[in-house]
Amino acid sequence: CHAIEVQTLLLTPFCPHTAEEVWEAIGKEGFASEAPWPRPWATPDQGMLHAEDFIKGVIDDIREIMRVARIEHPSSVYLYTSPAWKWDVMAVAAEEQDVKKAMARLMQSEEMRRQGKKVSKLLTSLLGSKQYLERMDEAEILTQAAAFISTEIGVPVYVDAPHDPESKKEAAVPGRVAIYIE
Repeated sequence: CHAIEVQTLLLTPFCPHTAEEVWEAIGKEGFASEAPWPRPWATPDQGMLHAEDFIKGVIDDIREIMRVARIEHPSSVYLYTSPAWKWDVMAVAAEEQDVKKAMARLMQSEEMRRQGKKVSKLLTSLLGSKQYLERMDEAEILTQAAAFISTEIGVPVYVDAPHDPESKKEAAVPGRVAIYIE
């Protein structure tokens, strides 16, 4: 695995004997101490960097809610992501940047007409903040990071679970999950 190879090379100056043992165990030829130093990526993976910022923001939000609500010993945390229609509203808001044009375009969709006032409220909020994100699979990112988030906050984390006793899922907007803490 490339990650183990890089970690071994980085460990070499500090623990040369251990690094050489690992180097041999992963099937590398020669000595780790003579191998070329790892090179950074030519261009960083922007998707990965956005996902990392997203996860950090979620952890910060959980901690802030626990602090403000004075929740000292939670038993679990539930994270709810934005439905696809909210991402669609954001995409149209970013393209049109005008309430009337965006609303006219959005109301051509039966799904958006069903959401009605929710679309209008979200659109107004998005255009007011002028913060538009590229679509990301929040559920996938959080599902992959659930164990890490759980370790960071010390309780089990559930993503888009059906358990939503306070209807928090409605509050989720693109880039900002809704959070319920028990």
